[in-house]
Amino acid sequence: VPGNFLHGMEQQGSIGGYNFVSFPDVSYVRSIDELVNHLALIIPRIISENDVIWPKPGDIISSNQSRMHYTIGQRVAEGSYAVVHQCRDYFHQIFVMKIQKPHRCKTIVETDWNKERDFMSTVNHPNTIRLYDAFVYNNLYYYVMERADGTLRSLLDEHSNNRTTLPFDTFINFARQLL
Repeated sequence: VPGNFLHGMEQQGSIGGYNFVSFPDVSYVRSIDELVNHLALIIPRIISENDVIWPKPGDIISSNQSRMHYTIGQRVAEGSYAVVHQCRDYFHQIFVMKIQKPHRCKTIVETDWNKERDFMSTVNHPNTIRLYDAFVYNNLYYYVMERADGTLRSLLDEHSNNRTTLPFDTFINFARQLL
């Protein structure tokens, strides 16, 4: 009997199902489905692994924002909050796709995604990664961004390992960008 697992609720019989009555100052719920719908509004929604379909290399992901289709490539990196894959658009241009992990409350994930998307869309500088697309697909939050090959650290390590010095004008160029 559905009422047995609901502490403090009184089971009422009716035609076509059960009526559940909570405490006198709370609304009436006529069926289990209605109870689930009411609870869904109250309990924060956690996106579980069962609610998402993780893309695999070769999968095609479609953006509802730009109407572009992206083919997922190999995994490039993974952090606490996201997984990064290489991807290719319809025109075979190579990008990276950052996919936020769904391990927190959906509203928090969505809020963080919106903040990052809004900030990244306003940044326009030759030395920053450019955001090309941001969208939601199968309950996952995606960013499609410019791919950057190498880092300042890898460049400095390369010169150090080869026992060569960084050209002075290159050093000055990097120093200006950091200031």
